[in-house]
Amino acid sequence: MILRLIPITLFALIIPFSISAGENLLTEYLLDIIIGSDEYIGWPKSKSGDNSDPFFVAILGTSDITKRIRELNKAKLPDGRRLRVRVVHGDMLPANAHIIINTLTNKETVPKLLAKLKGTGTFTINISEVETAAMLTLKIVENDGKQKIGATLDTDLASEEGLKIKSKLKKLTEKSS
Repeated sequence: MILRLIPITLFALIIPFSISAGENLLTEYLLDIIIGSDEYIGWPKSKSGDNSDPFFVAILGTSDITKRIRELNKAKLPDGRRLRVRVVHGDMLPANAHIIINTLTNKETVPKLLAKLKGTGTFTINISEVETAAMLTLKIVENDGKQKIGATLDTDLASEEGLKIKSKLKKLTEKSS
């Protein structure tokens, strides 16, 4: 656990002050899921690979948060795999991505794009204001004057994709809700 927090802590130190406290929380939450993904998600054989295969994260759209996640491109994960982070535009969704993070806000485009991922075993995260079918939806919520992360986990959608949501991710999202 300590080794996983070191990259997050180092990353938090380089986040510019222009990012809001809520966006900073959201960034740290996303980083924890990306860096600790094997502890949270049981991947199908098509995504598991070995330690020489990169772990691929695709980001739909751009935002201050995803710009900072993209800075982790080529970092090493705890299991030794290299992290590959790419921003994708249009309908060029990579089926080989382990995680896709949606930041797009077009209510008509987003569901169509995410529907193209059916059957690929890709874990989808939505941080956009657009309500769409994603395995994990994260939002910044205010509670008693403090910002925190609100998380909604769709384990049925993950199961349909051959992903096993581990209890550690369920507990993490329960704490957030």
